[in-house]
Amino acid sequence: MGGGEIVGNQSVHWSIDHGNTAKLKVKQNEPKRPKGGDTHEVATDTKAQGRDPKMVDYFDVTLRFESQADATKQLEAALKTVASAQADASFFVNFRVPATVNGVPRQDPDSGPRPDVGIRW
Repeated sequence: MGGGEIVGNQSVHWSIDHGNTAKLKVKQNEPKRPKGGDTHEVATDTKAQGRDPKMVDYFDVTLRFESQADATKQLEAALKTVASAQADASFFVNFRVPATVNGVPRQDPDSGPRPDVGIRW
């Protein structure tokens, strides 16, 4: 599995890890997303990393849910986690957001609706 993170540190630092041991290939000056069967991915090694020099105070994270019932269920689970945490602990809220549209895998990452998790800085 892969993952990514965005960290504010007087600027924005980001990394996306494809989660495999194979080195990734870079295709220069290609504005389109890689598609299945492409020989190139955007990366520098096994992880793509970058920095935006803009200083930010916060990130806006947008989560998309399949229904109001799903959103309510996830919010209630998050509230239970916060309520059971130690008073002096750091608080983290995680949401499980479906990676499907109406239960069907998305065929094109650029098609609607908006991304499942969006982060803006």
